[in-house]
Amino acid sequence: MTVRAAAAIAALSVVALCACHPAPDAHVTKDPMNAEYTILTNAAGASRLYAASGSSSLVAEHRDWLHQAFHDRAAEAPGILQLLAPDGAVQRTVSGWALGGPLPSGEMAWVEEVGEEYRYRTARTGGNGSSLAPPGDYWVIAAAVGHTTSPLAAVVLWRPAKGASPRDPAVRRDELWIASVDRATGAVLHTGQFTLTLPWDREQGVLLGGPEASPILLLVGLPDPGGPPAYRVLGVRLPSLEVAFESQLDVVSAEASHAPSPAADPARASVPLPGSSHLSGNDLRTLYSVMGAPLGDGSGWLLAHGGLIRRILVTDLCVLIGTDGKATNLPDIHLPGTDQLSPIIDQPGVLLLGKEGPRTQQHFASINAVWPASAKVETLADRQTQVHGRELGGDPGLVPMSAALRGGRLYVAPPSGGDLIGADSEDVRNLQTTPPTWHQSNRPRVRARQQWIEDRTKHY
Repeated sequence: MTVRAAAAIAALSVVALCACHPAPDAHVTKDPMNAEYTILTNAAGASRLYAASGSSSLVAEHRDWLHQAFHDRAAEAPGILQLLAPDGAVQRTVSGWALGGPLPSGEMAWVEEVGEEYRYRTARTGGNGSSLAPPGDYWVIAAAVGHTTSPLAAVVLWRPAKGASPRDPAVRRDELWIASVDRATGAVLHTGQFTLTLPWDREQGVLLGGPEASPILLLVGLPDPGGPPAYRVLGVRLPSLEVAFESQLDVVSAEASHAPSPAADPARASVPLPGSSHLSGNDLRTLYSVMGAPLGDGSGWLLAHGGLIRRILVTDLCVLIGTDGKATNLPDIHLPGTDQLSPIIDQPGVLLLGKEGPRTQQHFASINAVWPASAKVETLADRQTQVHGRELGGDPGLVPMSAALRGGRLYVAPPSGGDLIGADSEDVRNLQTTPPTWHQSNRPRVRARQQWIEDRTKHY
C-alpha cells in the first residue's frame, strides 16, 4: 500500500510537519527525497527492515517476540526473517540473524543455528553456506551485519573474558571472534579475534559501512573498568579484518560544546536524565549507551550517545565518524528519542525512528532523515501525518514499528494484529524453522554454557 504526497505540499522543503495536516491519502514529502509512504502489510510486526542498493526487495526481521519466548536469553535466540519481493509478497521465511538487506540478485543471506545452540553457519536463499568455527565453545551472536552496496558482511560472536562476569555491567569484558563473509557465495573469507567490550545491547556497537570497494566494520566499545569516559572506536577492514584505525571518543570533551535541551527532546523532558559532562568511565559502562548507523553512501557513520529509557536512546551527543576514523562533533544536531537508526540507501544520511514519552507510556513520535554534513534533521512523518484519512498518532494499526528509506520510498512495517505474545504472536506464529525448545533453561547446552560461565568467572 503506497501513499503519495499531496500536490499542495509536494514542493515544500520543510524540517517538520509543524501544524500542517496533509490531505487524505497523503504523506508529507521533502525536497529532494519526495518519499512515498509504503506500508508493508506482510511485514507487520517487524522490528527491523533492511534495504540495499541495487535491489528492490527487502528483508524484514522479527525479534520483539523473543523477549516473551526466551526472556533473559532473547539476545541469544534467532529471530524470524522474511525476504520480501518488490511487491511486498513474502518469498522466503527462515529463523536466524539477517546479514543485511537483499543482494542485487534478490538473494537473502543470514546466519542460523544448526544441530544445537551456539553452533552457527552462514546461509543464503540461492545455495549452501559455510560453518562458523571459532576456537573453543559457547560463543554467542553479538551481531550480524551486511553492507548496503557490497556483497561483504561480518558476523561477530562474543563470550566473556576470563574472570569477568557477563552480567555485571560495571566489570564485564568481552572477547570477540569475527568472520568476514561473502554473502553471494556464503563463504567465510577471513576470521580473527579481538578484545573489546561492546555496549549492553551488543548489536548497537557493530556497524558495517564505508565505501563499496573497501568496507569497514566499525566497532564501538566501552572503556575498561575504572577507565576514562571514552568509547573505544575500532575500524576493521573487510574482508581482511586488518585494523584500519583505532581511536578514543572522549564523551566529556565532546559534550563541552553540546548542551542538549528538554525542548529539543520530549523524551528528556518526560524523564530527565543527567547530562554526561561529569561522566566517569564506570558511568559510561552502566548508565549510558550508544546507537549508530552507517551513512547510506559509505562516507562514514553517525553515532549517538546518551541514556536509555527502556529501549529508547535519549541523545546527549551526536558524532560523525569518517572512513579515516576521524570523529567530528555535531553540536547542532538534536535527535528525538531514538528507537532505531538505519542508513538511507545511497544517500549521505541516516533514517531515525523516534519515540517519546515516559518509561511506561512511550509512543511513536516521528520518522526523520538525519543529514550530518549539513546538520539537518528533517521530519518525513509524525503523529499528524495522515494515511488514508487517518492520522498516524490516532490509529494504532498504522503506527510504524520499523522503517527503511530507499530511492525516495519510505517503507514502514505496521504493528501485527491480535493480542498474543511470544511465539504465538500473529507475526511469527508457526514461522520458526529453529526448534522452539532451544534456548530454554532446561536445555543441556544452555545449562552447560551457564556452568562454563560460572567456572570461567570464579577460577581466574
